[in-house]
Amino acid sequence: MAIVSAPQNLAGSITSTNAALTWDAVPGADGYNIYVNNNYLTTTLTNAYTDEIVDGNVYNYYVIAFSSSGTNSDETEFSARSDQLTLPESAVPD
Repeated sequence: MAIVSAPQNLAGSITSTNAALTWDAVPGADGYNIYVNNNYLTTTLTNAYTDEIVDGNVYNYYVIAFSSSGTNSDETEFSARSDQLTLPESAVPD
């Protein structure tokens, strides 16, 4: 079983209505599972996703790559608050 690497360079931009996430494609990955605030959100076959959000809330996203052989990568995280501009990975203040 080939193990897939964690997505790298997860970044995002955020507005009052959307969070747009992008990351580097992972060699050998067949798709990506996206979670927000520790809840499964969706699966995508590409290395980008746009989520509809509510202004003023904190969103903690993480992405896990998976392969058809049943292996999953470690998670890569991105956090943002919708009343702020783009934040680097895990940079939301407490």
